[in-house]
Amino acid sequence: FKEKNILDLNSQITPTTLSSGQMQKISFIRCLISEAKILFLDESTSNLDKDSKILINQLLSTQDLTIINSTHNKTDFSYDKSLKIEIINNKRELIV
Repeated sequence: FKEKNILDLNSQITPTTLSSGQMQKISFIRCLISEAKILFLDESTSNLDKDSKILINQLLSTQDLTIINSTHNKTDFSYDKSLKIEIINNKRELIV
């Protein structure tokens, strides 16, 4: 994280000391480190800034994995090789 303030590296890091956006970034990092083959996402970028969303999208697009993503904001993720199903007015629509 590129924080402008000086960080105390001796402080304990817990879910209460991190923002929800920082916790989401850590979750993505853990996924990449573990070399997961399937990634289930639920509003996974909702608390991230625009630059972080772009970076994560770029990183995930280079990975060889299956992503199942549930989101209200379909512009957060855009993959060339994707099958999209949208639910509009309680009806599923396949977007090809």
